[in-house]
Amino acid sequence: MKLNKEQIHFIDTYLKNSGIEFIDIRMEMLDHIASAVENKMQKENLDFYHAYKNYMVIHKKQHLKANKQFIKTTDKKVLIAIGRFFIKPNSLFLFGLSFLALKIASTNTDITKILKFTPIGVLISLALFYFISYRLGKSERYSGLERIGFILLFIMQLLQFFISPFSQKNLFQNSVNTQIVLVSFIIVLAFTFIQTIIKFKKEYTTLYKNKLA
Repeated sequence: MKLNKEQIHFIDTYLKNSGIEFIDIRMEMLDHIASAVENKMQKENLDFYHAYKNYMVIHKKQHLKANKQFIKTTDKKVLIAIGRFFIKPNSLFLFGLSFLALKIASTNTDITKILKFTPIGVLISLALFYFISYRLGKSERYSGLERIGFILLFIMQLLQFFISPFSQKNLFQNSVNTQIVLVSFIIVLAFTFIQTIIKFKKEYTTLYKNKLA
């Protein structure tokens, strides 16, 4: 016995009201819960309400615990996605192109200030892209996309130890070649983050529409 759209919406609303705010996590749980409730309705000859109520009395704590575990798993999923984008041919090409362009520029002029300010400029632009494309005016929450935001914030903080326009004690401040490599790396990293954000946003939007539309 398949659940109808109203029953699926009922489960989704219940999970949301129980504190499971991320849509992608609820969608994962919906598949499992819907199958279990359908099986219970058929085997025990129950209507949807009583089958669902009996199931959640036993398994609610289990699903709330799974919510926390799913978020941890999402971090790994996001990092793998970023890593895969980073080693794609177009990313490697962008790294080489950025390095070559900066190297040529450094032979003709002093680009020290450009190298100091480019990383923070790139990352601020990336943060704005993330905020505008996902957070601005949106009530929907997706764990994968929000974890990308946390990773981005971590990288921005980590960057301060290596190359910052506001510090005189940067680790790589005396090596132009190292700074060029780092800036090229950051440009590619921003490119991979944009691809990852678009990928997850598309996947989650499609998932949500397929489940609840």
